Amino acid sequence: MKELIRNYKSRKKKELILVIFQFTLIMLHFLNLIIFSSKSLFVSNIYLDSVGFFLILIGIIGLIKSFKDLRKNISPFPTPKKNGYLVTIGLYKFISHPMYYSTVLISLGNLFYHLTYFNFFLTTSLVIIFSLKIKIEENYLKKKYKNYQAYKKNLIF
Repeated sequence: MKELIRNYKSRKKKELILVIFQFTLIMLHFLNLIIFSSKSLFVSNIYLDSVGFFLILIGIIGLIKSFKDLRKNISPFPTPKKNGYLVTIGLYKFISHPMYYSTVLISLGNLFYHLTYFNFFLTTSLVIIFSLKIKIEENYLKKKYKNYQAYKKNLIF
């Protein structure tokens, strides 16, 4: 029993660390737009700026739609809420983690718009954090929802 409690606490600490890193990276994106400047990867042009703007716009729309679809199920942690249910409507009908992917789209858009080493680091780090969170969350969802595997088979991404 003690080991079970210790493993539970260890998992929760890891999840908390992932969430802290996630929000830190997102805040650094915002601060980067306002305060920081770093060396450019290469010279930007109107096409890259346009792609960046388009990705940011699509990401923001995806985030808003994901928030609406999740309703009361929303949580920064990969653990599903106790009284939650499997969301299979809206964007979740096609993509299993649209909130994470939308955030990555915004980050990629920011990278295309501001081609700096710092933005490259932020985007790469965010992808790594979300990959880890998705892996943890997938395990929880498989255990909690018996129909999760069937749901996953019908997804595009």
